[in-house]
Amino acid sequence: MARHVWSVLCSKSVIDRNSNNVSLMEVVEQISISPDPGSDINGILPLSYDLVSFWVRSELNTAEHPQGRVRLVGPKQEFPWREFTVDLERPRARLVMKINGLPWAGFGRYEWQIEAKSADGSWQRVAFVPIDIQLGEEAAKADIEPK
Repeated sequence: MARHVWSVLCSKSVIDRNSNNVSLMEVVEQISISPDPGSDINGILPLSYDLVSFWVRSELNTAEHPQGRVRLVGPKQEFPWREFTVDLERPRARLVMKINGLPWAGFGRYEWQIEAKSADGSWQRVAFVPIDIQLGEEAAKADIEPK
């Protein structure tokens, strides 16, 4: 079974044409929003991000096409899975999932869950990418203090 190496949520990803290396701009761990007083947030948050995943073959010299899926779990709601195929004709592959708008399910922790289908057909979680969405004033209090 192909191996998932990492997944990162960022505001933008850029792949260099010469080296084929990827640069991840502004890795996202938390979002602070300050709605207008009296406004009611509902529907979709107008955010644009890339969820970037890096996969490698389980056997270096054997092409693979594993099935994967990703979904967003919010603090009050789970959203549907989106399935994909990882093209490992080459030894490694990068998937860039463009996210245009984040479904609103309240303040709190959102989690992108990533799974891969195993040889027996069952789904195995290979990664999760958490993102905390907080009200503007609360975000300043939640920052991690260096030790």
